[in-house]
Amino acid sequence: MKYILLIFFLGYSISNYSQRNGFKNQTPEQLAQQRVERLDRELQLNQRQKKELNLFFIEQAKAGKSMAAEQKQKRKKVRKMKAERMKKREKAKNEQMKTRADINSLKQDTADKMKATLSAEQYEKWIALKENLEDELKAKRLKQLKKRRNRIEKKEKQIER
Repeated sequence: MKYILLIFFLGYSISNYSQRNGFKNQTPEQLAQQRVERLDRELQLNQRQKKELNLFFIEQAKAGKSMAAEQKQKRKKVRKMKAERMKKREKAKNEQMKTRADINSLKQDTADKMKATLSAEQYEKWIALKENLEDELKAKRLKQLKKRRNRIEKKEKQIER
């Protein structure tokens, strides 16, 4: 029983999929003809109505196909732009990581050289000086960041007015 249901479901899915893809391969005239036939079955159209609707649906199908082609091109363009953006970000990230590694290497070389050159007492003082300087720099950066944020907020408030 399970297999019968599975086969039925697969057959239905395949036929449904092929019908949808068949729609894409039809000409505007074929699409219009199908729509007119469907309407004729439901509404019992006369010949004049069939002819008018057929011409209208042909124009509509052509417009729809051209719009679909334009959308497809736009999607391709957006995907390409996203890929390029991602490559640029990745490149910048790699460069930043390399720079950080270089800076850390320089810091370690400096620390090793200072430890080898200075006495233990001098080295401890140097470490304290270095940490104090780093704290001052962090405070200065934070202050600058707050100033920038305040300027941006002021500009936004002026724009809102």
